[in-house]
Amino acid sequence: MSTTPRYFFGALPGLYESERWLTRLAAAGVASKLGRRMFAMENWHQTLSGRHFDADEATIAGLLEAGSRITAHAVTLRFNRVIWTQGEPERRNHCTLFTHGRPVEFDALLSAVQVALKDVGLDDSEGHRPHITLSYDAGELHPTVQLIPIEWTIDEILLLKGHGSPYRYDVIGRWPLLPPASPQHQNDLFALG
Repeated sequence: MSTTPRYFFGALPGLYESERWLTRLAAAGVASKLGRRMFAMENWHQTLSGRHFDADEATIAGLLEAGSRITAHAVTLRFNRVIWTQGEPERRNHCTLFTHGRPVEFDALLSAVQVALKDVGLDDSEGHRPHITLSYDAGELHPTVQLIPIEWTIDEILLLKGHGSPYRYDVIGRWPLLPPASPQHQNDLFALG
């Protein structure tokens, strides 16, 4: 992965959550299929904005200001499958953890991030969907693996700096989100499709 520093808004699962996810992925055979090709747990993240490469001090200050302006509710994602996808020519295959559905709260969170960025002169029109990339170099392709849903509530937004070797994310800023707008529905807990 490139070592050019990049700044973006995202969310990181906590260590306890990541360890639970890894246990679930191992039980489903995903961890053994990926082996060393799986990203380190500390790098699992949900992207919520476009990336700003080699940002200068003014851009970083603008990103911090945008972060302080974001007003959105926490959102619960329910990951229920792992999909391998073939990269474009000359690219490597990817392995990604995907969610059941697309919560309206997720789209509201993305919209709030884009509005805050626009307000400080840092337009962002990138689209994102709920997912966690497990590897950009996943080796051979495998059939989709269905999982008992893994729930994760994003309750804070982070300004992240991705950089270094080995590649890592440093938290530059963090802001809590409002409590969830709607209660969780028990029937979604067991959905696999």
